[in-house]
Amino acid sequence: CLDSDHLSCLSHSEFRQVSALFNIGAAIVPFLTILLFPMIGKKWTMILLVIPNVVGWVLILFSTKVWMFSLGRVLTGFSGGAFAIAAPAFSNEIAEQRIRGALGTMMQLMICLGILFMLLLADKVNWQIASGVCIAFPALLGIWLFFLPRSPVFLVQKGDYDEARRSLRFYRKKKDIETELAEIQAEVEEQNKVGMVSVQLVTKGVYLKPFLISMSLMAFQQLSGVNFVNGFVKDIFESAGSTIDPYVSALIIGVIQVVSTLVAVLIVDRFGRKLLLIVSGGLMCISHLLLGIFFLLKNTQDEDPVTTVIPTTISPTSTVQLFFEKPEAYVSQETVESIGWLPLVSLMLFMGAFNLGFGPLPWVMNVELFASEARVPAAAICGSFNWLVSYIVMLFTGDIKDGTSDQFCYFMFSAICLLGTLFVQIITPETKGKTEEEMRRYFGGGTSAPTPPTQPVMDHVAERKESDAGKESDEVSVESVQSESSEEEAVKHTEHVNE
Repeated sequence: CLDSDHLSCLSHSEFRQVSALFNIGAAIVPFLTILLFPMIGKKWTMILLVIPNVVGWVLILFSTKVWMFSLGRVLTGFSGGAFAIAAPAFSNEIAEQRIRGALGTMMQLMICLGILFMLLLADKVNWQIASGVCIAFPALLGIWLFFLPRSPVFLVQKGDYDEARRSLRFYRKKKDIETELAEIQAEVEEQNKVGMVSVQLVTKGVYLKPFLISMSLMAFQQLSGVNFVNGFVKDIFESAGSTIDPYVSALIIGVIQVVSTLVAVLIVDRFGRKLLLIVSGGLMCISHLLLGIFFLLKNTQDEDPVTTVIPTTISPTSTVQLFFEKPEAYVSQETVESIGWLPLVSLMLFMGAFNLGFGPLPWVMNVELFASEARVPAAAICGSFNWLVSYIVMLFTGDIKDGTSDQFCYFMFSAICLLGTLFVQIITPETKGKTEEEMRRYFGGGTSAPTPPTQPVMDHVAERKESDAGKESDEVSVESVQSESSEEEAVKHTEHVNE
């Protein structure tokens, strides 16, 4: 290769490392979100993130050198990682409690739809054109976000109660929002008393406990083997003796991901986060175990008997051929072929289980577990940790597989999924329908009720109620006058008839 910096000169291993730079870009996120969320809010942070996202895709589109592709991956990873934190946080602030989980899970559904769309596109166009198409989506998102109101929580934090009221009416589609506005003010007052949490995140139990739980959920998500399985989908289908085209098999997996995530969206606020995580982890454990058993049998099957030649005493040149099975063989080749369907079923089971729970819900709980004063730094750090673990998994699991075996990797991931399931069952709390104050009490942050709203918002509430009462009074007066006028006209009409 004449130019070592040209993309075509990258080996498979080097290309994998460059592609993994997306995760490094995403891991830089905390420094941005901790600074921008309190200053301009989640809405404008997401709008600003459109810029590096578009620039990153443009660099990838026109990349001929390794540095262009690498920088494009870092920029798209940076904006994508920030969106993974900002979108659930924004949804949490604008959603009612009864649909909070469903809205938070929608992010994973959009990710799966995006993957499926790119799979459909990949068979029609080359990767440069596909990259160009990707420019349109963040641009459209930025335009759409521009017309949405800011979250009422952020507006109350800035003291803009009129805009907060308008925002609540937009998102609730009802006029009576004064009680909820007062509740938001009480939460903001409580947050202002404590201030933004920094070192207290690791020194106070009320913050440290949810922080460690969220970090653990992020680790179990990435160590579940999802990236490993995604990377070897083609090998799994081929091992099963499937005649399905690799492109079609990838589409099948994409559809399963979308359907299972849609199911999670529909049921997460009914059955809760904890139950879905337990079911998800248990099914992933079983699917990895089945894949490990299949590859153990496949890699140790008795394909051909071993021929051992033993000289005889009949003549110096005479020999007898004795046939022995391989001592390390477990089953015959026919037996392995008869269960060729097993890896396909296991793969589909894994993908469905992952997107039912451990795919979307760690991001949802990354917001719901924390008190508002700790939410921004804690969620950002946990998100960064998620992407770092993902980077490590993408970088080294291929080498682990080459150095050991397929079955070793699947058994390892099965054990990790089992640990994750037990962790959720024993330690992780349910956050469905829980208020911030309830989660604070759960983690030992006191049992006091939220601080009553202070005078500014109470004045606004009182003025609003007086205004509404005045309007109702005026309407009653008008109706009364109109009624009296109608009665007088009726009396006059009756007298006229009598005459």
